[in-house]
Amino acid sequence: MAWLTRWPMRRWFRVLWCILAAACLGGLPWIITEFTRADFSIHYQAWFVAGIFVLLALPVSIYEVAMQLEYFSRPTLQIRVIRILWMVPIYALDSWFALRFKGTALYLDVIRECYEAYVIYNFFMYLVAYLEDEYGDVDAYFSTKEDVPHLWGLNYLVRPWRMGEEFFWECKKGVLSYVILRPVMTAAGFIGQLCGMYGDGQLRFDRVYLYTVLVSNFSQFWALYCLVLFYKATAAELAPIRPVSKFLCVKAVVFLTYWQGVTISILVWMGVIKTKDWTTYDVDDVAAGLQEFLICVEMFFAALAHAQAFPPRDYLDPSGPPPRGVMRNLRIMFDVTDVVDDVHGVVDDTVTTANKKISRAGEVAWKQTKRLRQPSRLLAVFGGRRRESAGADSEYLSDDGLEEGAVDRRPLLSCSDRPQEEHGVRAPARLAAAAYPVQETASATEQAVEYLKAAASGKRLPPAQVLSAILALEKAKLPADDYLDVLGGRGKQGGKRWRLIFNAGKEQVNDAAKGGKGGGLYFPLTAVQRWDSNAMVIENGVYLGWPAALTFRGPFVMSGRKLTFTFDKLRIRLGPKWVDFPLQAGQLGTTADTEDKKSPFFLFLYADDEKLLDTPSRAYNPDAPNVGDEYDSWTQEGILEYYWGEHIHLGYYSAAERAAGYKRKDFKRAKIDFVDEMLRWSGAQEPARILDVGCGIGGTSRHLAAKFLQAHVQGITLSPKQVERAGQLAAERGLANVDFRVMNALAMEYPDDSFDLVWACESGEHMPDKKAYVDEMVRVLKPGGTLVIATWCQREAPPERPFTARDCAALQFLYDEWAHPFFVSVQEYSRLLEATGKVEAVAIDDWTDVTLPTWRHSNWVGVWDPWPVILKLNPLIWYRVEEQLPEA
Repeated sequence: MAWLTRWPMRRWFRVLWCILAAACLGGLPWIITEFTRADFSIHYQAWFVAGIFVLLALPVSIYEVAMQLEYFSRPTLQIRVIRILWMVPIYALDSWFALRFKGTALYLDVIRECYEAYVIYNFFMYLVAYLEDEYGDVDAYFSTKEDVPHLWGLNYLVRPWRMGEEFFWECKKGVLSYVILRPVMTAAGFIGQLCGMYGDGQLRFDRVYLYTVLVSNFSQFWALYCLVLFYKATAAELAPIRPVSKFLCVKAVVFLTYWQGVTISILVWMGVIKTKDWTTYDVDDVAAGLQEFLICVEMFFAALAHAQAFPPRDYLDPSGPPPRGVMRNLRIMFDVTDVVDDVHGVVDDTVTTANKKISRAGEVAWKQTKRLRQPSRLLAVFGGRRRESAGADSEYLSDDGLEEGAVDRRPLLSCSDRPQEEHGVRAPARLAAAAYPVQETASATEQAVEYLKAAASGKRLPPAQVLSAILALEKAKLPADDYLDVLGGRGKQGGKRWRLIFNAGKEQVNDAAKGGKGGGLYFPLTAVQRWDSNAMVIENGVYLGWPAALTFRGPFVMSGRKLTFTFDKLRIRLGPKWVDFPLQAGQLGTTADTEDKKSPFFLFLYADDEKLLDTPSRAYNPDAPNVGDEYDSWTQEGILEYYWGEHIHLGYYSAAERAAGYKRKDFKRAKIDFVDEMLRWSGAQEPARILDVGCGIGGTSRHLAAKFLQAHVQGITLSPKQVERAGQLAAERGLANVDFRVMNALAMEYPDDSFDLVWACESGEHMPDKKAYVDEMVRVLKPGGTLVIATWCQREAPPERPFTARDCAALQFLYDEWAHPFFVSVQEYSRLLEATGKVEAVAIDDWTDVTLPTWRHSNWVGVWDPWPVILKLNPLIWYRVEEQLPEA
């Protein structure tokens, strides 16, 4: 403990300083009075008074820095504290010299404003260093904590951050964005001032000041918000170091002084603060001078506050080694390699994000892949072999006369054997034959059912036509019990779930019956009721998407066409959480009697429990951009081909290549390896006719054509521009055994049994009807032929593990960035293949790990070679890149 008694004169220093401070502050009114009597100008008075406060502040801060260096027992913490403590001397001296020599203010203020950003960074890293000392790896520690939601308001604008690496990185990036942008805005203001375009305090669009203030304000707000969110997640762990007082000290000096300067500049510009008394100062000088003077005064109080918030005694360790001394620790104080590394990391991530967008990789790049592992499988392959004939084990016929595993295509409401169009909606695996007599309106009824099924699947159909379909079912007068039996809702299996897809008002129905436009609302605009026919529970409510929902829930009884239900629970959702409020028995009881012909017919659709295991994470919107249009645009610009080559799909990286470093492999070679590995995985042998579904610009088609010279390869795509470019490249290579056509994969023009190998690489994710996609490829596949598909998939979502809000946000990100209608799981694709009854030896595999490096690799491709995009391609690309940049 003897070493703690060093610097015995420090108490005398404190006493001497207190006496001097009391004398100066007590005599300050007298000094100002005497200066005024002596007719000293206000400039000299400001310089002198500000100098007194600076001289009082400097000893306090320098003493505190010396004590931290003397007792430097926790370097990772104290190096941050010392950098924060230097803020007062730098601010005070910078402001005093700028006040005394007004011509230097333009240059000196740059130093102060850059250092304030440096202080914010060090305060954040001070908190991080403490957590690392106490709890080890911060990423791992955060991953054990509960999620911290965004504050109200921002939770609607910013996706949730997963606790762990993502949460820590987003908070750190938010703080460092201010560290980077503040000096950049200062430099912009400096250049604007030199060019006479700055306009300090002038809120004019032709002046630099307005834009620097807006950017600085936003980056300040975001940095402050990230600090608050970080503290919210770690308040209990940080309590021993009293972070609130430290945070207030930093915030007061950095943020309040900034807003003080903005306010003064605006008041001077508006004429509230006059310039007539400042004879040698113009408007800009007055604003700067007042700001410098106030900072000099405020730094005296800031020095005292810092001494209380960051006392050296907090870091004393009596059991530790003796201190090394002030001079030996000075070198550590000036080491800023940690700052350089962190800033480089953020800049690298930002540039990478922009370049990956340019190279059409999207934000699904490396930083997003950990998030995407949860709701998606990123990429999976599956396939099988077309049966030569119906084998012995496939001859069993079920009670309804269908092959086991086959799909019944008979009309739901008729015993007719005519084939029925599915209209993009997946039918149940088996449906019992309907026992209704054929009526004159049977065809209209069947059409109405299919139309409403399409509406229920999320397709936006004209309200008048939806109303007409409802009226057709109303006119058919189908008994409700039998009708529900046909749809599967009243069977013995139970577990059926119902959903009301339409509930128009009487006036709207009557209007439609008279040939009017109707104007009713329909699903998904009004998702009003949910049913569970096994539990006999109904839930009515208003759903506002992610922000909120309000529902009433209770039991129901249905007799004939009379529905009676009573609500016993009120449920309210704000954000991700539901809150339940019990209701008294009979309260809000309601009876809905559909015998009333003036009321609309209630149509119910079902999905059984097995199908609910893989509910698409969103309904398909047919009004969304068409994938063919999207690829037309990108093909014409040439951006995809330049960066990704002829193969617009992921690359393949073996375990050895991943261990050695993905960047050692040629980016475009990885894509060719993907095709070869996919071909090897399929087991296809010397096919005579090959179909490439979703061929892009034909890279895979040409590769297969060159590999199987005796085969003929046909590539199809929705994009005319891709077909044109694919043909050009095939002609350049002299390949006569490959050609390309514009064709819809969901309605191919080829006859049955046309191809030995049907190949689809990353086209399934673009298909709005997964069942039709699989059925069509199986249809054109010859018996004994091979089907192989690689596509993006989501994970399965069983009732016990549904998609979370974070999962949906991650999937929505992919939907927004590409023309993806929705995803299903690879297990669901397998079920769809098996349901055809024509495919055997179905196999699936998850290729996420072997393809994941593609995204990071694509980033570096864009980072190291952005110039062709900048110099050669259409400048509108930059607009598209900016438009598609995601919210981070």
